Order: sequence, then structure tokens, then C-alpha cells
Amino acid sequence: DLYIAPTILTGVSEDEPVMQEEIFGPVLPILNVNSVGEAIEFINKREKPLSLYVFSTNKETQNAFKSQTSSGSMVVNDAVVHLSVETLPFGGVGASGMGAYHGKYTFTTFSHQKSVLVRDFSAIGEYLGENRYPPYADWKIKRLGLLLKNRKIPNCVNVNFVCFLLGIGFAFAVKLLAENSTFEFLKNM
Repeated sequence: DLYIAPTILTGVSEDEPVMQEEIFGPVLPILNVNSVGEAIEFINKREKPLSLYVFSTNKETQNAFKSQTSSGSMVVNDAVVHLSVETLPFGGVGASGMGAYHGKYTFTTFSHQKSVLVRDFSAIGEYLGENRYPPYADWKIKRLGLLLKNRKIPNCVNVNFVCFLLGIGFAFAVKLLAENSTFEFLKNM
């Protein structure tokens, strides 16, 4: 028979075989520790667990485990329930696995986003690109530094709103061209 009854093991030491591998079954070894710090130290000196279950109503204890340990997932005051929440990614870290699953996370894990860059040979593209080629004068190095600088879009700039404004501007430009143009196809727009 392939049935294992739910089993609690007490008096377990950290060097016993049951403590050497991840447990995928209804077996719960109990290991006594004297403090939260000792429990965190015990977790951190081993491979990262697939899931970490913390049972405590103390917020400081919960936050200590959350911030001082690494695991695929963590559940506080419950067990296994996180598997039923499709919007939470599920997966391991290190030896317990890589990637995350559930909903969009499964799609992302098993997808590959191909990067595609198409070089622009326009006058502006060539002007900016000429910095890459020797001889390297000081002004070229300075310009390259400016072009390669990692910049963040300021929080005050709403990208969607800027795109909206550019779209409106483009529409007005096309209309203005159509009214003042000799091109028949623009007049029919």
C-alpha cells in the first residue's frame, strides 16, 4: 500500500536523515530551539526551503522570519493554503527549484522574451553612433558617457499621458498637413 499516515516525529536532532532532505509527505519532524534567532540560524545554514511556515501571532517574529530567511514562499499561521491562491507565484529558490508558477507566473517562467534591436541609419542615428568608432577624442568619450548613462523616468512623468499627448499632436499635424498639402491621399483622410 502506498499510504503514509500523517506522522509527527519528536525528539529529532538536526543530523538525522529526515532533516537532510526536503520532505514531500505527511511527515512533520519537531526540532526544539530556544529562540527565534536560533530558529532563523538553523534555517539559514541549510539549503533554502521550498516553503517556510511560521506559526506566531507576534508581528516582530513574523517580520524576522520574513526579512532574515530566504525560501520559495512563506506562509504565516497556516500551511499549504498559498498553493490555492493563483495570484501568488509558487516556486523554489536554489536547490528547491528555480522559477515561479501559477497563472501568469507559469507563462513567464516557460516563455522567452526575445530582445530585438534594429539599428537606425538615419542622420541622427549615425551622428549619435559615430562615437563608438576610433579615434576616441575626449568629446566622443564624454558624449558616450552621456548616451550610456542609466536614467530613470521621473515619477512625475506619466508615460501613458505623454503617449496620449503625442498621439493628439500627431493627429493635429496630419490634419494640418492634409489641409495645406497638394497630396490627394492626405486630403481624403
